[in-house]
Amino acid sequence: MYIKQLKGEIEKLRSSNEEGKKSSNKVSELMQQIKDLQEELSKEREDKQVLITEKEELMKEHTQVLRERERERERERERERERGKDKQRGGERHRNTERVRVC
Repeated sequence: MYIKQLKGEIEKLRSSNEEGKKSSNKVSELMQQIKDLQEELSKEREDKQVLITEKEELMKEHTQVLRERERERERERERERERGKDKQRGGERHRNTERVRVC
């Protein structure tokens, strides 16, 4: 009877040992998955930061282009004002010369 009990205990230990190995393997697999996911997350964060940086640079360039366009429009408006003043001055000269002729 004692031998049967010992054999039963041995079987339980073997079974427990197998379950322990399975659990240990499962833990190792899960730890590897965590490591892989952390690496993937890190790469995605780096990629995201690169995209953010590129977006910021594009926004700066876009803002500079818009500012330059606005400056060009302002210069064009100023040229138009100057042309208008020149036309007025030219008309005044023409009127002044007519007055001189009339007198």
